[in-house]
Amino acid sequence: DGDGGGDGDGGGDGDGGGDGSEGSDGTGSTKGETKGQMTQRHKREAKAVKDQVKRLGKAKKAEGQKLLAEMESRHASELQALEGSSGERDVLKEMEDLSFYSNAEAKKSKGQKRREKLEQEEREREQRIAEELEAMGDTAKDLEEAALLAKLSALRLKMKDIPSDGHCLYRAIEDQIKDLPDGGREVIERAGQPLTYGSLRKLCAEHLLKNQEEFIHFVEVEDMEGFKSYCEEVGNTAAWGGHVELQALSSALSLHVKVHSADHPCVDVGPEHGDTVNVCYLRHSCALGEHYNSCCMAE
Repeated sequence: DGDGGGDGDGGGDGDGGGDGSEGSDGTGSTKGETKGQMTQRHKREAKAVKDQVKRLGKAKKAEGQKLLAEMESRHASELQALEGSSGERDVLKEMEDLSFYSNAEAKKSKGQKRREKLEQEEREREQRIAEELEAMGDTAKDLEEAALLAKLSALRLKMKDIPSDGHCLYRAIEDQIKDLPDGGREVIERAGQPLTYGSLRKLCAEHLLKNQEEFIHFVEVEDMEGFKSYCEEVGNTAAWGGHVELQALSSALSLHVKVHSADHPCVDVGPEHGDTVNVCYLRHSCALGEHYNSCCMAE
C-alpha cells in the first residue's frame, strides 16, 4: 500500500511488542513514501501509541509520556528527512497543525471555562460603565450626591466610595462590618467564616435558598428552577444586589442595615438586630444601574 509495507500497527499489537511505527526502520529511512503516505502512517502510529498510553493508565503516566515524546521526535525526524531543506521550524509548525498530536491544547475544565466567562463579562461590564458615565454627564449624579451628602452631614456621617463593579452592595457591607466597634468580631463569629464581598455573596445565596418561600415572590422568576438560577448568580457572578439581598444579609448576619438615599427617608432593614451599619443608595451614580456606597464618621 506504499506506506512502508506494514499492517498499520507496527508489526506488534500496539501495546507491548512495538512502538506503533510502520514505515520507518528506526533510523529515519522512509524510502518510497510520499508526504501524504507518511502523514497517514503517522496518524495510525499516533493512534496506536495513544491507545497504548491509555492502557498503561495513570500508574505508568511517565512511561506513557515517554512513548509519546519518542513518537513525536521520530515523526519530526522523518518529516525533516523527507522534506530536506524545509527546516526544523517548518516541520514543527506542521506537526502542531496536525490534530492527531493533541494534547496540542489541554482540555479546559468546566470550572475554568466558567471562571474565564465570568471574568470576561465583568471586564465588559466595567467598560460599559465607563462609557455610560462619560456619556451621561454630571448633572443628575451631582444633584443626587449633593442632596445625600447634606442628609449624611446632619447625622455626622459622610459617604465612602465603593467600586461600581457589580459587587458594590457586598463590598459596602464588608466595609461596614470592619468598622463596627469590635471590628465585626461578633458578626464574623455568627457567620462562622471571614467576611469578604465574595463570602457575603455566597452567604446571601445560601440564605435565599434556605428561605426560598420567604423570598421567591420578590424576585422576577417563573418557578423554583428559575429561583435556583437566580441564587446561583447571586453567589457566583457580579450580578447587582438590591433590597432582597439586603434583607437576606440582614437576616443571615443578625445585622441592622440603615440605607440612606437622597430622595427617601432612611430605610431600616432588620431594625430588631443590635449591630448597626450604614450604606448609601444612589440611583444616578451609574447609568447601568443603582449603586451602593459605604459610610464613615465625618471628622
